[in-house]
Amino acid sequence: MSPDPKRLFFRQIDFGIFAKLVLLCWGIIIYSNTFRSSFQFDDNLFIIDNLSLRNPTDLLAIWNCWPSRFITFFSFSLNYAFHGLDVFGYHLFNLAIHLSAGMLVWWLVMLTFSTPVMKIDALYSKRSLIAFFAGLLFLSHPAQTEAVTYIYQRSASLVAFFYLLCLCLYVKSRLQGKNILYVLSWLACLAAMFTKENSVTLPLALVLYEACFLRQGWYTGLKFTLPFLIILPLVPLTVFLFRPITVVTIDQVMARPVTALSYFFTQLRVMVTYIRLLLIPFNQNIDYDYPIYKSLLAAPVLAGLSVLSLIVIAAVRLLRRHRIVTFSICWCFLTLLLESSFLPITDVIFEHRLYLPMAGYSIIIVYSVFYFFRSRAAGLAAAVLLAVITCYSIVTYNRNFVWRDQVTLWADAVNKAPEKARPHNHLGFAYTNFGDYDAAISECSRAIGLNRNYASAYYNRGNAYFFKSINNKTGFNCRRKDELAPDFVELYSLRVPFCFNADDLGHALSDYSQALKINPKYTKAYINRGVAYFIAGNFPQAISDYNLALSLNPRLSDIYTNRALTYAAMGNFPQAISDYTQAIKIYPRGAAAYYDRAIAYYLAAEFVNAEEDLSTAEKLGFKAEAGFLERLGRAKANFH
Repeated sequence: MSPDPKRLFFRQIDFGIFAKLVLLCWGIIIYSNTFRSSFQFDDNLFIIDNLSLRNPTDLLAIWNCWPSRFITFFSFSLNYAFHGLDVFGYHLFNLAIHLSAGMLVWWLVMLTFSTPVMKIDALYSKRSLIAFFAGLLFLSHPAQTEAVTYIYQRSASLVAFFYLLCLCLYVKSRLQGKNILYVLSWLACLAAMFTKENSVTLPLALVLYEACFLRQGWYTGLKFTLPFLIILPLVPLTVFLFRPITVVTIDQVMARPVTALSYFFTQLRVMVTYIRLLLIPFNQNIDYDYPIYKSLLAAPVLAGLSVLSLIVIAAVRLLRRHRIVTFSICWCFLTLLLESSFLPITDVIFEHRLYLPMAGYSIIIVYSVFYFFRSRAAGLAAAVLLAVITCYSIVTYNRNFVWRDQVTLWADAVNKAPEKARPHNHLGFAYTNFGDYDAAISECSRAIGLNRNYASAYYNRGNAYFFKSINNKTGFNCRRKDELAPDFVELYSLRVPFCFNADDLGHALSDYSQALKINPKYTKAYINRGVAYFIAGNFPQAISDYNLALSLNPRLSDIYTNRALTYAAMGNFPQAISDYTQAIKIYPRGAAAYYDRAIAYYLAAEFVNAEEDLSTAEKLGFKAEAGFLERLGRAKANFH
């Protein structure tokens, strides 16, 4: 008696729902310890200090951050609108993307087994299990932590989401002939191209899929993929024609520490490291100390080339009998093409670059295990995969503890790359944020010892000395009130430190100056040296440094507010008011600028304007000091 088709259909539906629920719950569990992990590394530059993201309706400002990653930055702006700088919302968003990408891997496998080529595959009857375990492995692998737990690397997971969504919708539209799905696929491709630059390979992935699974002739394949191929130049055109003006320049991002050829030779070895990380993810690191190879004849490069050549040969030989494996191998190479070929990028290796290739790896592993056990029970294959995925999940969960805060992350990096300067520098930065200034100075000094021309290390050590100078309880020098404008100390006393340790402040000034000697365009070093000069009472030099900073970045509101404070201390209230006004034009929601301008207006005897600014500052959430409110009230009454 043949099985009831309707009953089989509902069994399939039931397993699909079960698979999605398990994928969802599994992913949430293994990333449940990340929701309070702190901002890390580039999060400081691109999110915390990035005033362009403060208003999600200011699309031009967001576009100027990084045009080819507009959607990524727009998502950060939305996060800020809803959560401010509370990390929970950012991590929740990242995890939602990761879970969605895992679902799309499951869907892609199911769709692939629906193609005419795969319906005759020996493992067609196991398609539901293969899809389920592929999605589960994708979600669980420890190498994914960098793209999920590291908030800024949402760019890697978000582009993967659009990449996979585009492919799934494309395949579905090709199988069912629905134009609406085809249009949605094209829109997903467009979204990917404004999320991250590695989306440039997406049209080629569609061509690859056509060749492997749909196979309806070159003309038909070209007809359907041509609209995607036409927009392929969008990525390079966006990168080279539109240059960010607020946060980072393309030249900074694409700094070339090595030649294109040396980068390529190094990538031949890096690819082998990626394979090792995929198979056995141990000794993970946020910042690898990786050697640069300058010759194809170097033994590690030749070994890498040999391994990769064997994989390519295997892919070709498997094309006829195991087309899905060939496709997945090609997928891994294709999705790494932009970052692991001839285009030099500052860092030769990062784990988040494996996020999209992981889809191909997951399919290869799961399909291969089921094929190996094809003559035995499918339950045995499932048990093996479940054991592997459980191990991966445990490692992932534990790895996420390393991302808990800046000190734990960079202490781990220093332990694994002790001879690389950058981990020591960032650990020093982390210690400064935690208030352990002596440890910060020690780590930054270690970074400088490893690289005497490391401007950032001098800058961070200068910051540590600066904060130590105004927090140290001994050896304080306090500026006299008569050195400042009348009433300045009383009105700004909670916002400006007036006492400092001269020795530590001198070390800070020396380090800032050394950083600027190495990098004369180091805007932040000018700003912080200006603040140090201000604290020391050298107002003319502070003004000079702020002017130099403005010549490099006239759109940074903090420079204007710092210069305004210096002018106010000098008694030049009209100029202080002018600078506060300019800062407010750049960042209209800066409550502190309104409050400080209110003080400047008060000191300039413009009491009505002071009251208006004070009201605006309070509406924006700034809590005014009661003493200032009383003084302003009395001054207004006497004035009238």
